[in-house]
This record gives sequence, structure tokens and C-alpha cells, in this order.
Amino acid sequence: EILKGRQVDLVFSDMSPDRSGHLSLDHCRLVALIVKALVLARELLRPGGAVLVKALQGEDHQTMIAAMRKFGKVAMHKPAASRQESA
Repeated sequence: EILKGRQVDLVFSDMSPDRSGHLSLDHCRLVALIVKALVLARELLRPGGAVLVKALQGEDHQTMIAAMRKFGKVAMHKPAASRQESA
């Protein structure tokens, strides 16, 4: 409704679930949020647009990357300020 049918150049998701302390569960919840962002991007993104999401490596990492590749090029970046044990 807000966009009135217009498409966007970028879908950006900085969503993160509340952490439970169980890495596997937390990762699954994050992947679910990323999937929601990708569904939204499929609806709103104009051809040639980009999707930017916060992701952490985990059990479903390769499946998540495969889903992202449907949008085109996938690039990953780990900030220098992130913890060493973070992937």
C-alpha cells in the first residue's frame, strides 16, 4: 500500500532473532527471518536491484546461500570488528 505498486532498488534486512543461547536454534530462527526478507524482496525488488541481509554461518548456511543465489551474485563480508569465533 505504501509503495503503491512501485518497485524498490534495495531490500535491506538487519533483523536478528532474540538469542536463546542455543546456536543451532538461533541460526534456524535467523534463517527464517532471512527467508522472509527474500520473499519480500521477490515481491518488491525491481530487476537489477539488491538484497542485503545480516547472516551468520551455521548448519543451514549452504542452503541459505543457494536461495540467495536465485537473486544473482552473492557476496559475504565479515567485519574486522566481529569476534574471532564468529563465522
